[in-house]
Amino acid sequence: MYAIISTDPLYIAANYGNDNVPPYIIWPDKVTITAKPELGMTLDGYTFVNKIVVSSQPTSLHVADGATLSYDANTFTLTETINFVEPPLPIMQQAAKTRILEWRTIQQDSGFTFTNVVFQSDPLSRTNIEGAVQMAIIANMSNTAYTISWTASDNSQHDMDANTVIEFGVTAATTFQYWHSQALDLKNQINAANTANSIQSILDSVNA
Repeated sequence: MYAIISTDPLYIAANYGNDNVPPYIIWPDKVTITAKPELGMTLDGYTFVNKIVVSSQPTSLHVADGATLSYDANTFTLTETINFVEPPLPIMQQAAKTRILEWRTIQQDSGFTFTNVVFQSDPLSRTNIEGAVQMAIIANMSNTAYTISWTASDNSQHDMDANTVIEFGVTAATTFQYWHSQALDLKNQINAANTANSIQSILDSVNA
């Protein structure tokens, strides 16, 4: 990256974000245009320089808070170091719990295993399972035969009678509740944490 800077005081007047030297630059006077600029060239107290951005975020919960500039006149290089701060604890906890809810949804929608076969568990699939279970219960109550062929995640077909469908639904619901409980436990851990690092460790434990 490149920039036009003032060195006294030190600040960035214009940024040029490409990795290659720009074909031309417009100086801060908005009038002068220089084609094929060279590093170190100056005009009215401004200098065209190479720009390096240093961004080392301590955790994903830290937020950027301005930047510190330093300039090496020997190499015509400006270094912009992004400053990060730790937000107030309640803000970090809420942000982390929001990510846990997103993680929970992904897990609940990512499928479940029944009789060693993986089945879909997205919202539409869960609705279809609930409907099938209700039909199976009604069939059992009326002593009516009930069978259904269910498509697994690998597109294989699996025939189920009423009792199997009910077991199938229980497994789906139990898996859904398991992820709900896991998320609740993680949120409780976040509520007990008191630093960005400790909250980040909780998020990292489940890749949230």
